[in-house]
Amino acid sequence: MKKWIIGCLIAAISVFAAGCGSTPSAGAKAGQPHTAQAAPDAMKASDLQLKTLDGKTAVSLKELYKDTPVYLNFWASWCPPCVREMPHIEALQKQYGDKIRFAAVTMDQNPADARAFIQDKGLTLPVYTGNLQAIAQLYDVSAIPVSLLIGTDGTILAKHVGAMDEAELKQFLQPAL
Repeated sequence: MKKWIIGCLIAAISVFAAGCGSTPSAGAKAGQPHTAQAAPDAMKASDLQLKTLDGKTAVSLKELYKDTPVYLNFWASWCPPCVREMPHIEALQKQYGDKIRFAAVTMDQNPADARAFIQDKGLTLPVYTGNLQAIAQLYDVSAIPVSLLIGTDGTILAKHVGAMDEAELKQFLQPAL
């Protein structure tokens, strides 16, 4: 019985260390976060139709990156690595917000959960919602958090699966600075 409990604890810790989800993206070793740089003519950002958390304002992803690079984070309020990462994203938005547009897309089934989290933490990061199934498919979001760095031409400059600390986030943003 003790071995079974210890095995379950190790498995749970592994999932939380890597991110919230079960399938690593292409190129990642199981349970390991990764950063992938896009090939020069490779991945272009698909144009997502997003809504503010109150559902009143619609925006396309293309509008967000048309004149400024975008840091886009897919997250959820129930995901411990996402929650740990959020203060670092908020701090870097304040530091680099004049050079990079920061945005987050909640993967919460109920946008009210994300709205409550954002209000409770006093975050100013713009958070959107949308068709979760389409988002997951278009951007290969099988585990969260997922971070994308999108250039003004729509090229995905970098992708990272898993949480990052502030130093890792700064390094991740470098191609857009």
